[in-house]
Amino acid sequence: MDRFSSIFENKTKKQKILIGIGFSALAFFLLLVSYLITTPGQNKSQVQNGQIPEVTAISVQNSNMSQLPNTAKIPTENYKNSDFQIKYPSTFSYQQEVLSGGGESLVLKPKTPDGNGTYIEIQVYSPSSASQSAIEDVFSALGYSKSQILVAKLPATEFKGSIVQDSNSMREMAVIFTNQSKVYKIQLAYFSKQENKEIEQIFNNIVSGLIPSGY
Repeated sequence: MDRFSSIFENKTKKQKILIGIGFSALAFFLLLVSYLITTPGQNKSQVQNGQIPEVTAISVQNSNMSQLPNTAKIPTENYKNSDFQIKYPSTFSYQQEVLSGGGESLVLKPKTPDGNGTYIEIQVYSPSSASQSAIEDVFSALGYSKSQILVAKLPATEFKGSIVQDSNSMREMAVIFTNQSKVYKIQLAYFSKQENKEIEQIFNNIVSGLIPSGY
């Protein structure tokens, strides 16, 4: 750090300004990459148009499991690809996407028009596009609560929190783990002033029933 400071002091005023602009551009780029990694598809169009929503993270503690609704009677559908298989509610539709950095994404959305921007996204990153620690660092930086769980007997990290966005709260849950060198991220996002225990239980059911390739 001292060596860098001495070099910086020897620069001209114009060179110092250019260096400052360069660091600012780098910081903005890193913020943009972090946002794209952790934000589900619906909000990414705002970033691509040069609009990044102003957000404030609020830590949310895990709900008491005894208070969660019974979703066992909801009819389910099966989905399978080369990376995983799941069961999801028949009241949801799905859309397959390809990740720009390498990998695949499955987006589940309620079929009802009053879904309030609710969706569950399962992203599987190729080994060269993202690491588990890099994705986890973004959620940790947001101040989300963190716990360790198992997904198909694989160690996984679960995050839960809320972001205040445009006078509303976007609530998120995310489970991240690695299987066969690929990084899996299962993420729920919905807008609500209060926790929606039903959608969170549906998310938990999908996570607990997910079978990665090789299992």
